Amino acid sequence: MATSQTYTLKYQKEFQHFQDLCGAARKKILRGSYRLISSAMPVIIMFALAIFIPLFFKESAPEIKSIIYISGTSILLYVFSIVFTSRNSMKKSLSADGLFMSPTTMVISEESIIETTQLSSSTYSWPAIKGFEEGRFSLLLMVDNSMALIIPKSALKDDAQISEIKNFIIEQIAKNKS
Repeated sequence: MATSQTYTLKYQKEFQHFQDLCGAARKKILRGSYRLISSAMPVIIMFALAIFIPLFFKESAPEIKSIIYISGTSILLYVFSIVFTSRNSMKKSLSADGLFMSPTTMVISEESIIETTQLSSSTYSWPAIKGFEEGRFSLLLMVDNSMALIIPKSALKDDAQISEIKNFIIEQIAKNKS
């Protein structure tokens, strides 16, 4: 009779693990879609109109430089506001005593994954795990496009254990795919 593999990990998640999750979610959402292009389309159209409309009206041609400067400045402000707002809102969305940042124990076995914090306990069967992503600081067990169980690499002893758990997770996902 084969023995069942079980990994018990105790760790504290940090902001960098949340960034890994956001990066994986962003890749998953953008993969195969044109959302980035469609969200930038109004800016592209505005810039194109600012350049090409004066070319059709010869009397406005001397003002083309000012229109390009105004359009360029508008685009830069638009991009800066999106980047600045998203980074600040990410940091503010996590509270030190909240569910995400509280100390966590995760038990990974062939039957399920049990994640326990001071505030909650959740059990996930392997068919609930949609995929696996590796971030810079974390291993991510994707349960949806923007939701994952996070295993900080710092909770693991060394690269050998990271590789062992990665292989185990990938094997369990493949074995339990619907």
